[in-house]
Amino acid sequence: MTPAERVARNIAANYGREALRWLIAGFDTETSMAKMGRDFARFNQGQPLTRERLRQWRQALGVRVTFYEVEPVVRKVLDSTVVKSTREQ
Repeated sequence: MTPAERVARNIAANYGREALRWLIAGFDTETSMAKMGRDFARFNQGQPLTRERLRQWRQALGVRVTFYEVEPVVRKVLDSTVVKSTREQ
């Protein structure tokens, strides 16, 4: 069993599959760990979770991937042989 599977199974066993679904959906958004911790209380007998516990779970359950995509018009400027300044009047 992988560490991710172990953590997922423990969360599902202790808090329910709905809590696991809720966590994964929350990790996929920009929701703050503090807000998620407070909101998780509905799965945890009214007790919130710490931000640190949520960070640990987020790290164990998956990987956040971000990338920077350059706008196509910027590529055109880079590929162009003639570059006009927007400051020219």
